[in-house]
Amino acid sequence: MKLLFVCTGNTCRSPMAEAIAAKFLSEQGISAECSSAGIYAVPGQALSENSQKALEIGFGIRDFSHKAIPLTGEMLRSADLVVAMTENHKALIRQAFGESNKVIAMPREIGDPFGGDLPRYLACAHAIFQGVKALHEEGFFRD
Repeated sequence: MKLLFVCTGNTCRSPMAEAIAAKFLSEQGISAECSSAGIYAVPGQALSENSQKALEIGFGIRDFSHKAIPLTGEMLRSADLVVAMTENHKALIRQAFGESNKVIAMPREIGDPFGGDLPRYLACAHAIFQGVKALHEEGFFRD
């Protein structure tokens, strides 16, 4: 299964979702190729420092290498499921690329921690984990 996580700049939320989902789904025995992109991403921008710290502290994910990637139509077409961090992201994706039933939003809005302190990033990462877990329980991630 190819999963694509989408946020605004692809330096905080969606890359954390990519890493968290990959680890969680692997632990569940589900084979998934996880990736991420941003609606307004600046190509090559690095993962934010606090995102990296939140992944390490909260989930034991070390050395997660990521550079921001702008969302493209090809990325959407090749994904089996596209998970937007908010309903607004979902609407923007559909507006820019057309209606698609494979674009969903996280069960709860994932607020942008950009520029915040480490506790804010840790809270965001935890919310992402809860969203991924809920989507798994609802049957969205099938092998």
